[in-house]
Amino acid sequence: MVKRRGTLRVLGILIAWLVAAPAFGQSDTSSLAGTVRDPDGGAIPGAVVDLRSHTTGAHRETVTDERGHYAFVLLAPGAYELTVQIPGFKRFRDSEVLLQVAQSAVLDARLDIGEVAESGRRFLQSGWASRVFGDLQVSGIYTMHSGFPFTVNVQSDTAGVGAGTGGIFVRPNRVPAVGQVAPSIVNGQYLNIAAFTMPPAFTFGNLGRNTVIGPGYVDLDAALAKGIKLGGRSTLQLRTEAFNLLSRRNYNLVGRIINDPSTFGKVLSQFDPRQLQFAIRWTF
Repeated sequence: MVKRRGTLRVLGILIAWLVAAPAFGQSDTSSLAGTVRDPDGGAIPGAVVDLRSHTTGAHRETVTDERGHYAFVLLAPGAYELTVQIPGFKRFRDSEVLLQVAQSAVLDARLDIGEVAESGRRFLQSGWASRVFGDLQVSGIYTMHSGFPFTVNVQSDTAGVGAGTGGIFVRPNRVPAVGQVAPSIVNGQYLNIAAFTMPPAFTFGNLGRNTVIGPGYVDLDAALAKGIKLGGRSTLQLRTEAFNLLSRRNYNLVGRIINDPSTFGKVLSQFDPRQLQFAIRWTF
């Protein structure tokens, strides 16, 4: 009899604990979720959603999924500001979001077609100027570097060290106080041939390895794009891209064999001159 009463007492405690467990598991935090849509009611994926607390200034950020849905969980009750933005639409802002204790709030956002409004004064919002210069993008890449070092060699084994090794070990002698590079490129002649002489037989020459500097490189690539709104979410982009916009002569390989007078010191190749390409992109 005593054993039965003890068993019933244990069962009673277990049942009371199971009933009370959900109450202890309740949380005071809140949540906020919603869907971001365009003016036609279509979901907008990839929109950046930012939630900022008026009390602490802390903010959290997320991105809408393929259904245009976003969600914030484990939020402290209080006042918040919600902003939603994505290129091609005007920014959505609600600065009076109030979350109660343990509330699961829903706030949908509908974005209007247009560019994101930045802080400060806005230009080209209407009139002929907006049609010509509005949604105009200009970009560019400027590249500049000095030339790469290379070695001037002697063709054939004039040092007598064995067949096939002359192009590696034998180099010319350098003439002191004479510049290696010509003052100006005339008829493709980059090196000053007077700065180098053939070494005497059975010698290697005193010119160091990789002591001659090749031509430098300067290039400007640019792009110009104009967006045209066709209605709804459909836009047309006209794009022009220019490579080596200034059409500068950028030389590449230079003849390095001193006893080959037809190529020594002359420019053998160069990079492409100006190239233009045009593209049309339709987004819908």
